[in-house]
Amino acid sequence: VFGIGSADEMVGMWADNLLHPDDVAKIGKRRGVYRSSDMMTPFMRVRFLRLDGTEFEGETASVGITWRGRPARCVVQRSIEDRLATDRALRESARRLENAQRIARVGDWGRDLETGEIYWSDEVWRIFGLLRDTHAPSYESIVEMIHPEDRTLQNEAVQRVLETQEGTSFDHRIVREDGEVRTLHLTIETIPGLDGRPRNLVGTLQDITDLRRTERTLEESTRRLGLVIDNAPIILFAIDREGQFILSQG
Repeated sequence: VFGIGSADEMVGMWADNLLHPDDVAKIGKRRGVYRSSDMMTPFMRVRFLRLDGTEFEGETASVGITWRGRPARCVVQRSIEDRLATDRALRESARRLENAQRIARVGDWGRDLETGEIYWSDEVWRIFGLLRDTHAPSYESIVEMIHPEDRTLQNEAVQRVLETQEGTSFDHRIVREDGEVRTLHLTIETIPGLDGRPRNLVGTLQDITDLRRTERTLEESTRRLGLVIDNAPIILFAIDREGQFILSQG
C-alpha cells in the first residue's frame, strides 16, 4: 500500500512521514487523547503518503498493547481507495438513472407488504406533484389520488397480481392536489419471501399524459381528414413502386 518493499523496511521509520502534512496535527491530537489508554480508537479517515510521494485516502485506528514490557499501540491502517471508487461509481449510476427516469418520465416504486413501507423514486414524486418534505407516501394516499372511475381497475389489478404472482400493466388516471388529471402507465410485479408468498410489490410508473393527448389529436386529425376526403369531389388513390393501385377513394 505504501510502496514499501517489506515489513522490515518500516521498522525505524516515523509514522508521521506516511501521513499527509495537513493530517499530521489531527493524528497528533488523537494520540494525546488515547496515549495512556488501552481503548481501541474508532477508525479515522486520513490521507496517507507513499514513498514516491503520491497520496491516497485511508483510515487508521489503534489499540493499546504492551510490547516487550513497554506500552505501545497496535496500529491498523488501510486504503479506502477502492471503496471510494465504488461509492463514486454508485453515485454516478444513481445520477444517470435519475436523469433517465426524469427524461422518460418513468419512476420506480416498491411496497413492503409486511411493514407497509412504501418507496418512491424521485420521478414518482414529480409525477404525483408532491414534495418529500410535506408528504409521507402511503397506500391510502395513493388510492386517494387515483381517479374515482379508475380505482376499481387498480384494486382488481393489485389483487390479481397478489393471487397469481404474475406481473401486469395497465393505464389509469390520477388527480393531483391542484386538480390536474394525469394519465399513468403502471406495471406491477411481486417479489416472494422465503415462504414463497408475496413479500413486496414493485413496479414502474410512467406519465403518458402527453402521449395520450397526442394520440387523441392525431385520431381527431385523421377523422377530419377522412371527412374531407369523403365529401370532396376528388378521387384519391395510391400506387406501389410497380405502378399497381393499392388504394382508391372518392
